[in-house]
Amino acid sequence: MSESWTKYAEKGAAAFQAGDFPEAEKMMRAALLEAESASDPLTLAILLDNLAEVYFEQSRFADAEPLYVRALKLREDNLIPGHEDIVSSLNNLSALYFFMGEHGKAEPICRKVTAMYAKALGPDHPEVATSLNNLGLLYMAQKKFTDAESIFTKAFRIRERALGLDDPETASSLHQLGFALKELNKLEQARQCLERALPVIENALGQESNEVESITNYLLEILTLQGRTQESAPYLERKLASKQITLGPTHPEVVALMKHLGDMYLQERKTGEAEKLYKRILSMKERALGKQHPDVASSLTDLAKVYQADGKFAQAEQHYKDSLAIAEKVFGNDHFEMANHLSDLVNFYISFSRFAVAEQHAKRLLEMKRRLLGEFDSGIDPAMYSLATCYYQQNKLKEAEPLFRKLVELRERAYGADDPQVASCLYPLADILKRQQLYEDAEPLYQRAMDIRMKKLGPQHPEVAIVLESYADLLAKTFREAEAEHMKNCARGINASQRK
Repeated sequence: MSESWTKYAEKGAAAFQAGDFPEAEKMMRAALLEAESASDPLTLAILLDNLAEVYFEQSRFADAEPLYVRALKLREDNLIPGHEDIVSSLNNLSALYFFMGEHGKAEPICRKVTAMYAKALGPDHPEVATSLNNLGLLYMAQKKFTDAESIFTKAFRIRERALGLDDPETASSLHQLGFALKELNKLEQARQCLERALPVIENALGQESNEVESITNYLLEILTLQGRTQESAPYLERKLASKQITLGPTHPEVVALMKHLGDMYLQERKTGEAEKLYKRILSMKERALGKQHPDVASSLTDLAKVYQADGKFAQAEQHYKDSLAIAEKVFGNDHFEMANHLSDLVNFYISFSRFAVAEQHAKRLLEMKRRLLGEFDSGIDPAMYSLATCYYQQNKLKEAEPLFRKLVELRERAYGADDPQVASCLYPLADILKRQQLYEDAEPLYQRAMDIRMKKLGPQHPEVAIVLESYADLLAKTFREAEAEHMKNCARGINASQRK
């Protein structure tokens, strides 16, 4: 037979390694053409695989398929059953069908390979676990998560016995098992698997590996679904450290992660850590965008919230004002971004009981929202509630009353008549009427607020106690002492239960 095919094959292999796929295809096809007349079918099978691999790397799966099929047939006809080259051909076909999305074709092949490994090597051999892992990935792609869980569990048990818990292959099985458990909403089991896998894979592949990032992202998602975001900080820190290395410290994705981590610290009242991150972000944004950019205003607001949480009134106030000034300069007076920054300042003053100064800004905010949205849009609700609260807390009852009435109307339309947000306006409205000695008007509002809160929040909720105490005062003022005392006792019982 002619040996000229070897020169073509060598040139094709070199071109393939260099990423020159057109040249690789040309040489591989020439090698195959020369070898077609060869008497050695196993050599022909190798050349078929080589050309198929060129197509596979270019996602030309339809071109690769008949080559892999023919190579398998040649090997099955010329080798003993279970030969490693037959297994290799089966694996090639299974992978091809997987990437083609032809899972129905891939599954029986994958099962066949697993059975061949188990027969040849024994059911507890690591190669069996590898084949099981491939089958599990196939089930995951088909969303057969229960089947995937079972298969990944088997693969893990084999690797645990054969390789030990600290082996990367064992950790990989835990990694895949964790993904399947998460999809089945077995969140705690998934979290435990992924937490066990993470340090092993990180040690083997490095902090910046795709596998480590994938596990970290899943753990963050699971903690969010479990309502345990306060435990996410270590994973965010790990992810941030990795991204700073791979992307650089000023990359937008890194900055976004810093912001996320800063928000987490602030939520946990780790204000020192939050302040450091927010200051770094602010400095980067000022250098990159200039000091009058809207993104700089957002970072100033973040820092203001840290100072607010620490009770540093003057520093927080200045940062809120600086943020507002940038927004006003960039967006003008009638813009939603401007309204958001003004709302932050109003809420800040209210949180420190600076109702008089909050009132002035709240008036401006409500006027702005009315111009932007109209009188009857539910979007004006927060601004109106802030102004109503300022009036109420300053005992400006005549000014507060119509706003709370309007809020009841807006919230009933937006949320329904029995929503707790309606009750949060009914209660101050009832108190306003009581202070004006309009007891008959106030009483049904108290009763309605109490009914909503008991129904929606539960009879032992602190908000129920607040209404009961104020309603008891009305009952006492209208000479219903026995009823008043009963209401007070109920409120005391709720408050006592909250202190336990």
